[in-house]
Amino acid sequence: MNSSVVCELPGTGSDLALLVPALFILLIGVLIISTIRSSTQRTSVFAVFPLALIGIVSVNTPADCITEVPTTTVVETTSTTTTTTDPQPAPVSRSLAACSAAITAWLPSITDYQLVSQTNTKLQVVTIFEQRAQTQLPDCAGLSLVENGTAASPNAGAIFGVGYTYTSFSGACTTAPCNGGNGGGLLGDGGDGYAGGDGGDAGRVGNGGDGGTGVVGAMGATGTT
Repeated sequence: MNSSVVCELPGTGSDLALLVPALFILLIGVLIISTIRSSTQRTSVFAVFPLALIGIVSVNTPADCITEVPTTTVVETTSTTTTTTDPQPAPVSRSLAACSAAITAWLPSITDYQLVSQTNTKLQVVTIFEQRAQTQLPDCAGLSLVENGTAASPNAGAIFGVGYTYTSFSGACTTAPCNGGNGGGLLGDGGDGYAGGDGGDAGRVGNGGDGGTGVVGAMGATGTT
């Protein structure tokens, strides 16, 4: 970085006013000196006076100099980086998928489903096997696996569940026949039918639902002769 020095030049207006008389007096002094016969070692008092005036004219103390140092302005720039990532499946969805895969591999080891079904209701059975899966399969720990059918949505969920059993006209079934809901996709019993409806299908492990009792037919009209 280079610096520059700025000095104020002395004014000359007042010095020019003194210069002319000083030159005139100097001329007179020279004439007087040339006429005076004196020793070369002595200096005429008349010559000293104009020399002094010249010294006053020539001596001028310059003003203080100012050193100017250029300043540099540093501008900081910032950059923003935006990273776009593809949306990822929700953690619960990924966990359920891993759990479902683990259960599919685990199902062949179940050998007591029928025995458990003999001493428990359909709803109790799916709860028992849900607890087993949560305990034995790390991928299923803490996850809710049972989704039973309802009157409005008779089929059970994709993992464990019991199909809905109709006992009257309601929900999705308002007229005969009413088919029972299907059991869970991996485990669970189908629901029972109503008014001549079919029983629901079981999951990979489970029992199908019972068919509903048929509706009594109305008496036919007497034929004409």
